Amino acid sequence: MLDADRIGNGSVTTLSGPSRFVQFSPRQLFCVVAAVALGFTLWLHEPYRLARKLRNDDVEFDGGFFGLTVVVKGKIALSLLATGLRATPALVSALDDPDTFAAAHVLLTKICEQTYETTGEEWNHLRVELPATGKAILYPAQIPVLRSYWRQRLATKEHH
Repeated sequence: MLDADRIGNGSVTTLSGPSRFVQFSPRQLFCVVAAVALGFTLWLHEPYRLARKLRNDDVEFDGGFFGLTVVVKGKIALSLLATGLRATPALVSALDDPDTFAAAHVLLTKICEQTYETTGEEWNHLRVELPATGKAILYPAQIPVLRSYWRQRLATKEHH
């Protein structure tokens, strides 16, 4: 039950239940609601903050008998992976940046896909070259294809 009573010089909001009694002044109530709203806003924007710090080096590619393998190794990438589906819009945005597109694609795949194809040169539509010297060569020219893939894939998932 919610009652508003005049007590002293100010109005007090009273919340009472079977065994609880709590009083808030309008200012206290505003502060509590504002703090909750701010916390929720920060919670929603955290994946975007992390995605701005993501780098392609946060994932590591290797070749094997069954094709390319990938390991998520960076702290930022691991945090985004742990965020799960809530990180999807931020990762889709990160596909546009040549410094983050491969890591964003890998994280989207690990979050959203149950199965995906891998060969010696491609990991779920991402072309990767592994020279004998070690570090993977990524091709930013494939960004439009990957962006289109994810927009179509995620739009299809929303309708199922």
